[in-house]
Amino acid sequence: MDKKLLKKYVNLDYFEIPEKGFKSKFLAFKYHSTYIKLTPMLSELFICNKTSPYDKILLTNSIVGNYVYMKDSVVEKLYRNEFSDEELKDLRKSINRLQTYFISIVMFPERHMTVFGDFQKIPRIITDFIYKLKFEHINFVNLIGSYFIEPIWIDNDRMCTTKIDSRFSLKDYHTIKITLEEFNTEFNKYIPSSASIYSKKYPVFVRGNKLAEHFERVFYICPHCKNFLQLYSEYCCIKCKDCGSAFEFTENYEINLTNNFKNLDEAKNFQYSYLSSLKQTESKLFTYKDITFSENEMVTKNTIDLIIYQTKLYFEYYGGKIDLSFDDIEDIFLSYDNTLHIKIKNIKDYYIFRGLKNENLYIIVDLVDIYKKNKPAEIKQPTETTESSKIIEETDNTDLI
Repeated sequence: MDKKLLKKYVNLDYFEIPEKGFKSKFLAFKYHSTYIKLTPMLSELFICNKTSPYDKILLTNSIVGNYVYMKDSVVEKLYRNEFSDEELKDLRKSINRLQTYFISIVMFPERHMTVFGDFQKIPRIITDFIYKLKFEHINFVNLIGSYFIEPIWIDNDRMCTTKIDSRFSLKDYHTIKITLEEFNTEFNKYIPSSASIYSKKYPVFVRGNKLAEHFERVFYICPHCKNFLQLYSEYCCIKCKDCGSAFEFTENYEINLTNNFKNLDEAKNFQYSYLSSLKQTESKLFTYKDITFSENEMVTKNTIDLIIYQTKLYFEYYGGKIDLSFDDIEDIFLSYDNTLHIKIKNIKDYYIFRGLKNENLYIIVDLVDIYKKNKPAEIKQPTETTESSKIIEETDNTDLI
């Protein structure tokens, strides 16, 4: 890697120069990383799945030659369509300069890091941008097993087996008569499968005796008694406070002691399906007490009681109250430290909520998605016989369904 060349021609507003060195080699050794050498011939585009904070560090051991990482902030602005025509022109000019000097680009096209290890479909707004860059060669690089190093729902990293692989590519796509829609379809054929699917083919063998620690932050329903928000983690098990049942993770993140799901993919689908089946109501579903809230990362945090409905969030804080309809939410995602980010339409910054007692904020992500996919024509008034009226009285933290 010629760092002098990179520093001369790389626009640091859009790209990061990789840091090769002892740290990347040490982490590759620590996480038993098996990788291949990727040697670009000219300037190529590498497409990678976004799985963990260690993605870039592990990847630096594979790519040989001059390359840079496209900043996640650039991808985010593309998703939000926030680049002006002049800024887009400058971005493309910066990319053309890299292509002229045979400098490759690594891009993570997913908007957010995966919560359960599944990978999202890349939308047209991203693939249209990629298509117009006219790279002669697009490589799809799979980071396998790296999800299990530090999933969003845990607090510390774990040692496990990882692998970097690249078997698919698109070549000379811009010389063939292909529509942007067809390119999007072709592009998404090569997006990696989920972490659970890969772990069957490439066992990860996660080390440690706390494989389930904090999983209750993202898993919200007992598979046995079907009660919500009554789960807690203990070593490699998830247990229910209500019925006393449990399920456990193996070192390969298969799930035992329940017949409802066998891996993370199935667990995610199971709880989403059950949440989707609830009857509609205007009553509150549950309340979280003592959640911290700020209107962006720089603003002083407030402690609030967050009330969740099937169609909105409501809370009061010093300075006012917010009655937030799901219709007004542009983007929502969970990140590390049990932190929920909500982007409101026509507002630049994200609202930020953080649960300090392992509250399950991920259920709000699913509620918003369910609402937007099945926007009701009419909300039924709650009755004593409806499913949604089975609401537990307020406790110290929750009062759910």
